[in-house]
Amino acid sequence: MVRRWRAWFSRLAGIFGGEQRDREFAREVESHLQMHAEDNLRRGMSPQEARREALMKLGGVTQTEESYRERRGVPVIETLLQDLRFAARMLRKNPGFTAVAVLVMALGIGANTAMFSVVNAVLLKPLAFNDPDRIVTLSSLWKKSGHHGQVSAPDYRDWRDQSSAFEGMAYYENYDTAVTAGSAAEYTQIAMVSPNLFHVFRVQPAVGREFSAEESKAGGGGAVILSSAYAVNHFGSAAGALGHSVRLLSKTLDIVGVMPAGFHFPDKTDVWFPANTIMGDTESRSGHNYLVVARLKPEVGLEQAQAQMTAIGTRLTEKYPDSNAGKNVAVTRMRDEMVSDFRLTLWIMLAAVGVVLLIACANLANMLLAKSVARTKEIAIRAALGAGRGRIVRQLITESVVMALLAGAVGVLLALWGSRLLVALAPGDVPRLSEAGIDARVLACGGNCVVDDAADGSRTAAEKFRGAAERSAGISSGARTGDGSERSGLRSGKRPTRDAVLPRAASASALNSRRGERGRDARRTRTPDFRWRLLDRSSACGTQCERAAGGVFRRRTGCVCNFGNSPAAGARLQ
Repeated sequence: MVRRWRAWFSRLAGIFGGEQRDREFAREVESHLQMHAEDNLRRGMSPQEARREALMKLGGVTQTEESYRERRGVPVIETLLQDLRFAARMLRKNPGFTAVAVLVMALGIGANTAMFSVVNAVLLKPLAFNDPDRIVTLSSLWKKSGHHGQVSAPDYRDWRDQSSAFEGMAYYENYDTAVTAGSAAEYTQIAMVSPNLFHVFRVQPAVGREFSAEESKAGGGGAVILSSAYAVNHFGSAAGALGHSVRLLSKTLDIVGVMPAGFHFPDKTDVWFPANTIMGDTESRSGHNYLVVARLKPEVGLEQAQAQMTAIGTRLTEKYPDSNAGKNVAVTRMRDEMVSDFRLTLWIMLAAVGVVLLIACANLANMLLAKSVARTKEIAIRAALGAGRGRIVRQLITESVVMALLAGAVGVLLALWGSRLLVALAPGDVPRLSEAGIDARVLACGGNCVVDDAADGSRTAAEKFRGAAERSAGISSGARTGDGSERSGLRSGKRPTRDAVLPRAASASALNSRRGERGRDARRTRTPDFRWRLLDRSSACGTQCERAAGGVFRRRTGCVCNFGNSPAAGARLQ
C-alpha cells in the first residue's frame, strides 16, 4: 500500500517540470546511441551505417519516450492540461469572437443569478427564527370575499383561551412614530406587543430582560426593549443602553433590554413596548386593529390547527352574530403569508429571465456553428493525421467549458450588480428583500447556468466534429488517384483514400523537429514493411520491391536487396 501511494505521488510530481525531464531523458538516450554508434565504427562500419545499426539495436526511441512519459506522470491530467492550454490559445487567437460569446453567456447567467438571488431571499430562504416552519399567522377570514384581515382584541383573547393547538399566541401592532433617545428625536418603527411575543419566536434579549408582569399589566407604566442596531447607534453599545430611557407617544419609558442582532420582527422594528399599557386595547369586536402570530405544538399539524380554529370561529359567530357574522379564522404559515402578494410575480420574473438564458444559449450555438465553418479544414487535417474522434471532440468540449467558465465569472459579477439594482428598484413592501445577495444557493444556480452553457457548447462541438468529418474528404481536393484521375472528396462525399492522405501527411511530418524525425526513423527501422524513396526512382532488386503512388517504393517482406550498396546510393528513409 505504501509503495502504491509513493508511486502515485511520484506520478503527480512528474506532471510538473516535464520539459526539463524530457530534455534529460533525450540526452540520456542520445548518449546510449553514441556509445552504440562508436562500437559500430570500431567494427568498420560507415558513420551512416553505424548510426542506423545503433538505432535498430536500441529500439524505437519515440516509443521509449512515450512510455517514459506515461510512467512518469498521469496521462489523463497531462492531456487535460494540454487541452486547456490549447483552448486558451484558441480563445486568444480570436479575441473578438471570444468577447462576444462570453458576453452573451454572461448576460444570461448574470440575469438568472440576480433574479434567483431575489427569489431565494423572498420565497425560498427559511425565516431567521428558531424552527420557523411551526410559526403561523392567525387572521380574520371573511367568508364572502375570502379576504384575510386583522383581528380584534376580544377575538384574540377568545382564540388564545379556547385553543390547545399552540405553544403560544401573541398579538401586535406596529407603526412609525417620533422617538427621542437622548437629545435626538427621529421617526422610528415601534411595535406594541403582547408580552409573550418573544416566546413565540423563542428569542430572549441579548442584554437585560423581558417585560415584567408589573410593566405588562393593563394600564401599567410600561417599558421598552430596543433592537441591537438602535442601541449601538444611539447609546454606543447594547449594554450602554441599559439604565437610559426613551420618549415616545408622550411617555418616557425605561430601557430594560436589547434584542440580539438581526431580530427586527415585525418588519424593521427597533422599539418594542407592552400592549394595553400606555395605549389601551380596543374592546370592540369590530375594531380589527391587530395582527396575531402563534407557534404550533410539536405534535400538531397545520390542518389540525385550522380545523380547531374553524370550530372556535363558528362558536364565536353563533355567540356574537352582530360582530362576527360571515367571519371565521384562517391559519397560515407565516412565510407564506408574508410573500402571498409577491409569489406569482417573482416566479413569472424568474421564468422570464430563464427564457433569456435559453435565447443566449441558442445565439451561442449559432455562433459556434458559424465559427466551425472556419475550422473545418483544421479538424479534418487533424483527423487525417491520426487524431481520434474522442480526442478532437474532447478538445472542442474543453474550449466550450473554458468559455463557459469565463462567462460564469463575468456573470457572477453582473449578478452582484444586478441584485443590488433589483433591490433598489423593487417596492419597499417586499418582505426580506434586503437579504438578497450572493450565497451558496445562488452560486449553485449560477453554476447550473454555466453547466447549461457548457453542455450547449459540448453539443455544438459534436455537431462541429460531425460536420468536419463529413467535409474531411475536401483535403484530398487536387490529389491524384492511382489511375491519374482527380478526385474531390467534398464533391464525391466519400472518405479520403490512403493515397490522397499520405502526401499531405508526409508534408506535415516534414515540419517536425530533427529529434522527432530521428525517433520516427528508429521506430520504422523495426518494421518489416516500410517505404523508401529512391532519388533516381528505380528499384534496386526489381522483383522484391513494388512501386506505390507518387514514386514511393514499398519494400516487400523478404526483400534482401542492399539499399546501402545499390546503384541508388542516395536512398534514404522516408
